[in-house]
Parts: sequence; C-alpha cells; structure tokens
Amino acid sequence: MSIRRRAITAATLLVTTALVGACSRTGGPASDVPSAAPATAHADAHDDRFELVLESTKVRWSAGEPIDLRATLRYIGAGSGVDYAASGGGPIAFSLREIGGTRVVEYVRTADCRPYTIATDEPLVVPYQKSGGFSPGEPNEAFLRAFLADPVLSLPAGSWEVTADMELYVPTCERDTDVRLSAALTLIVE
Repeated sequence: MSIRRRAITAATLLVTTALVGACSRTGGPASDVPSAAPATAHADAHDDRFELVLESTKVRWSAGEPIDLRATLRYIGAGSGVDYAASGGGPIAFSLREIGGTRVVEYVRTADCRPYTIATDEPLVVPYQKSGGFSPGEPNEAFLRAFLADPVLSLPAGSWEVTADMELYVPTCERDTDVRLSAALTLIVE
C-alpha cells in the first residue's frame, strides 16, 4: 500500500470515527437514545437599569453533591455603564430556605460601602457565596454550623428555595437611589 493510499485510508477512518462519535453523543438523526442533558434552573428580576439572573446548572441534585449556582448582574440602562455603591462584599448576597421545613440560612452583608462600576458589556458574575450566622442553642444550630463551615454548597434531601438579593445605590454611598432586586429558584435535592 502506498503512502498516499495509507493517508487517504487513515483520513477516511478518522472522519468516519468522528461522525459516528458525534452521532452517538448527540443522539443524531438515526439514534433513538434520549438526551440526558439535565434541565437548568433560571430566575430573573429587573428594573429599567439592572437585570439580576440566578442560574443553576441542574434542577435536581443528589444529597451532598456540590451544587453549581451563580448570579449575574447586568446593566441594561442607558449609556455604556454606571457607577454605583454597595457593601464591600459586593452587591449580591444569597440565602436559602427549606421548603416545608425549618432550616433557613439568611445572608449577612458587611456594613461598609464602596464604589463600583458596571459596564453594559461586562456583567458581574458571582458564584454562590455562603454567609450567615446562628445563635448557640437555636433549633437548627447543628445544621447551620456544619453548612457555614463547609466551603462547598451542598444540601440535604428536600426542596430548597435559593434567593439572590441585589442591593446597591446609584451613584454613591450617600444612598441617593436605593435599588433592590431579588431572584429565587427552587432546587430538588434527592
């Protein structure tokens, strides 16, 4: 077999392998394999200048599995961006509530205020960040202590409402215009 013929044969084999692989991954036209893509969870809130979007890569999670959540703040108002002020920890904080249960994790913001800028083409993307507190002896102390000590977001079985709250001031810390948005979604943990 000549070198040219081996190259053509090898190229044909590569193309055939790629096509078969692509069809098996995507459930191509001849495939009756259902797509296993997980459903995503999405919630949003907006006013005339800002949009807050809360997203999870899945709706259903396994107990103890790391949960992928993020909030995105976009400036959708006039112009190319805006100056604003918010807590030194940022304008977005997260809370959790067990639906049909008693466990709640309320966020805590720092009391400082600092200036920020957001551009129309550069949204602020914030992965889920834990904050909160508890009092010794409260009914859910053990849950809150363990939850806040673990840097990974994972939850016990149940239905959970996750909320992203955005609070900022335009344009400065003098709190000229208070802007608040809240987006919530429900996650199922099995």
